[in-house]
Amino acid sequence: GGSIEAGKAIANTHLAAQCARCHKFKDGRGSEIGPNLKDIGAIRDKEYILRSLVEPGADIAEGFGMTTVSLKNGESITAQLGKETDSGIELVDLEGNRQMISSADIESRTEPMSSMPPMGLILNKRELRDVMAYLSSLK
Repeated sequence: GGSIEAGKAIANTHLAAQCARCHKFKDGRGSEIGPNLKDIGAIRDKEYILRSLVEPGADIAEGFGMTTVSLKNGESITAQLGKETDSGIELVDLEGNRQMISSADIESRTEPMSSMPPMGLILNKRELRDVMAYLSSLK
């Protein structure tokens, strides 16, 4: 159980969770730092949603997550992973600037990590149920 309306309020206005700072929801408000959640309830089950809330690094959506890329010229870049192609990867900095890095220039890179904090440390159980109800309703 949980309240869809309370979950919507938490997702859009909770001062500590700040979900809308990284995600967009059904009404289009929010940011593109994290995945757009406008139809998450249609494409993911409640188990996935709960796991994503309490253990954000367990399932990182494709094209998201922070990575560090070491280049052959000695430079190192830490940014959000964007699109990946056979010829290279796209990195997105905190201001939203996109940069393509050629595969030929990459020495090594880390696996993408979630920058989202575990919501179980921020929200109480009731708030988590409400957020889950809200996210599950987005179809």
